[in-house]
Amino acid sequence: MALYDSEMSLQAIGEELGLNPIKVRKLLITAGVYESEVVEKVQATFQELLIEARKC
Repeated sequence: MALYDSEMSLQAIGEELGLNPIKVRKLLITAGVYESEVVEKVQATFQELLIEARKC
């Protein structure tokens, strides 16, 4: 998270840590640090599905 906070790109962070940039993005999303319109839509959909599943 510190590397992302220092405004490094996902590619640069991945190179620094030996990870794929997609994995870096997933980890940042899971940590609640990385945000985008798509991430917000996915999280909202997931919450709706959880609510529906609890009704069953």
